[in-house]
Amino acid sequence: MPSSKSSPIIHNILSDRLPARLQKSIKKEYSNYWITGLYRAELNGKTSYHITVENPDQIVRMTATPSTKWAVKTVVPKLDF
Repeated sequence: MPSSKSSPIIHNILSDRLPARLQKSIKKEYSNYWITGLYRAELNGKTSYHITVENPDQIVRMTATPSTKWAVKTVVPKLDF
C-alpha cells in the first residue's frame, strides 16, 4: 500500500543562501558561534530552514521558515572531560 506521507527534499546550503532576515538574525544573535550544519527542507510546497551553531560551551539547533524567526529546538551543553 503506498504511503500518503511525502518525504522532504533536503538541500545543504551556505549561510549566504538564507533569506536576508534569517541571515542577519544569525549574524547578530549568534556572532560568537560557528555554523556546523545548515539545510533547507521542502515539503508539500513549504520551505523550512534548519541550522546548527556551536561555540566552545554548547550546540544549538534551530528551525525557521522564510516568514518566521529562528526557533530554538535543542541546546546541548558540551562536556569537558
